Amino acid sequence: MLIKASLVPQQQFSDQQSLSKSPATLISSTFSQLWAQSLYSLVSSLSSASKMRSALTIASTPNQRQNSPGKEVQLKQPRTCGKQLKKAFKQFLQSIREEPALSVAIMGSFSCKFVSLVISLFGSLLIQANYEAQYGPGPESEDRAKSLTSWLFLIGNVMRVPLTLYFGYLSDRSKVWVLVSLLTLICLISQGLMLVFINENSFALMIGFTGVYTFNFTIYMLSLTMLSKLVKPDSRGTAYAVFGFIGSIGVLIANKVGSILYDQYSHKWPFVMCMCTITLFGGLTVVLGVMGKLKA
Repeated sequence: MLIKASLVPQQQFSDQQSLSKSPATLISSTFSQLWAQSLYSLVSSLSSASKMRSALTIASTPNQRQNSPGKEVQLKQPRTCGKQLKKAFKQFLQSIREEPALSVAIMGSFSCKFVSLVISLFGSLLIQANYEAQYGPGPESEDRAKSLTSWLFLIGNVMRVPLTLYFGYLSDRSKVWVLVSLLTLICLISQGLMLVFINENSFALMIGFTGVYTFNFTIYMLSLTMLSKLVKPDSRGTAYAVFGFIGSIGVLIANKVGSILYDQYSHKWPFVMCMCTITLFGGLTVVLGVMGKLKA
């Protein structure tokens, strides 16, 4: 059962088109706007920094010429922001060619961010839809859904802390890819449990929801650990930037594609996409690890 926008909001919309949008579509639009604003701010900051650097270089040119009278001073052209980014990306791509495990770590960022958004957004809508199917649409179903999801997120966040600390400790003493493979298997089982009991808010669904939400975060942190162990020091900053950027792409795809699938097809499809993403990432990690390609 899908949640329609007419059952959720209490305020009146000024635009008549907004009345036909579901909560998933409305939240999707909000996420897209925030992502676009963040990207625009980043580009503007880089452009401003490049202009400021050029202005400082021009201002210092007369002083350099006065310090050496009668001599023609060959001033080096300052590196622009674009050239620096190009060089950094070349170094990073070279690192990926030399060490395939970097691509696994970056794919981990995409997979974890994708799964995190699907569970947080569509998992909450799923619980509310199940309550509305059981008790009917209304404030009672809405309150039950909010109460249950808040408890699930609280339990998941509390479990994340010791779990991440423990696996962080293990990552210093064992192969990271082995830990990632183990947690990916647990996450895959939890996601499968959600899909089996997706039409009712049963105890099994709650376990699956909490398992995916909790272990997915630990996988993300271990992927970041794998990246830091493998990347070269001179391209580490670029690697972290690419890691975060690929994760943002995962958020954007989960947001847009998941909303379309949830609203127009079935509430199961976003979670099926989750399972496919987890399987692909886990399978690639195991295959490269067994082949000896993952040194971390």
